[in-house]
Amino acid sequence: MAGDHLKSASDLGVPMVGVGLLYRQGYFHQRLNRDGWQEDFYIDNPFEQMPLELMKNEQGEPIVIEILVRQRTVKVQIWKVQIGRVDLYLLDTDRYDNDPIDRWLMGHLYGGNQETRIAQEVVC
Repeated sequence: MAGDHLKSASDLGVPMVGVGLLYRQGYFHQRLNRDGWQEDFYIDNPFEQMPLELMKNEQGEPIVIEILVRQRTVKVQIWKVQIGRVDLYLLDTDRYDNDPIDRWLMGHLYGGNQETRIAQEVVC
């Protein structure tokens, strides 16, 4: 629904900027197994095939901000998506220089426990 708001703002010429989280695997997919039971599974989003642009500085390096999350410094990189005339910036913690648990902070939409959800809110 947030994407609809950004598209409407673009169509109406309303100045707006969106900020959100870039989920590595997003929401789960579903399938039925041989016994007829529903199974959930995840697939990595193919960011290289999506209309995303990693924000970089003058030296061509990703722009990184540092945030204190769960008593650790977490490095967050920024991606940009153009929604018509509106910019949407998405925050991503999946970086080699983050702790593995922090890399997966943006692993799943609606995933994790209450601690993970709070950590995601701290980033955004």
